[in-house]
Amino acid sequence: MNAMDAKNDGKRNIHFEPQYRLDRLFSFNPKFMSVGIQRGDENGYDYFSHIQTEYEFIYMLDGDISFYCDDVRMYAHTGDMYFIQPGQRHRELSGSPFVKFVYLKFFLYDYKGEREDKLTEKREMQLFKAVPEKIKHAFLRVFEEMQASEWGFKQIIESAITEILIFVQRQYRTKDDSIQCDSSGVAISAIMDEIALNVGNSYSVSSLAKKYNMSESSLSHSFKRVTGKPLMRYINERRIQEAEFQLSATSNTLKYIAKQLGYGSVSYFKRVFKQYTGFPPDEYRRRILGVYKEKGEREDNHD
Repeated sequence: MNAMDAKNDGKRNIHFEPQYRLDRLFSFNPKFMSVGIQRGDENGYDYFSHIQTEYEFIYMLDGDISFYCDDVRMYAHTGDMYFIQPGQRHRELSGSPFVKFVYLKFFLYDYKGEREDKLTEKREMQLFKAVPEKIKHAFLRVFEEMQASEWGFKQIIESAITEILIFVQRQYRTKDDSIQCDSSGVAISAIMDEIALNVGNSYSVSSLAKKYNMSESSLSHSFKRVTGKPLMRYINERRIQEAEFQLSATSNTLKYIAKQLGYGSVSYFKRVFKQYTGFPPDEYRRRILGVYKEKGEREDNHD
């Protein structure tokens, strides 16, 4: 054995054949702005209408929320993710008390250093149902890294953002805007969407169980497991949430709102609304409009 053989004895020689370059398919560079965990109180969560200046990605940790992308209203539940693009008019209104979500804000730049403000033209493609746990962990990793702010945290944060963006692009490439979960979870998500879109309809456990091919006990158990509350309570809270929106954002009469939401009379609507919010609907409208007016005056004075 010569000296060279002795030197290499017992070692594994690795030979690199003609090297293959890995193309970077995702060419956007995120510039991180902020991250936080937002919580509602017993009255829920309501953020006024505004024009988005940067990307905002939201992961729902608990509860459900309705949000606007311009004039399109959509609904997100626990485990869902959605995002708002720069330039879109945006508003959020929770459909349950003590809602909790992670928000993540950033800008995107292409390889030339120019802003990229649109990932999709389709508003419905900005909502992703029951996303994988790894996406939740990516959001929380950004939050934890920002809190610790240790050496290299910005690179880790932007890597996590890129992971989320690649997930979005993969869904677009497969033309699938929803991620499958277990069969009962899919059914519950579909039921929640139906209630959100037709909240004034008359629902019962038996009618929904029959429609979605589930037993009543399975539906009741699965719905409470996913949402944390019984089905009928969820429906009542969704109706109150819609009433809150109409009282704060429209001039619809109490009679119109009560009829649209399936209440038999205005007096019954008033009684249920006060039971859930602590205020009669007409007083709620005066209070919330007063808050918006005061906020607008403060912003005008600041300008």
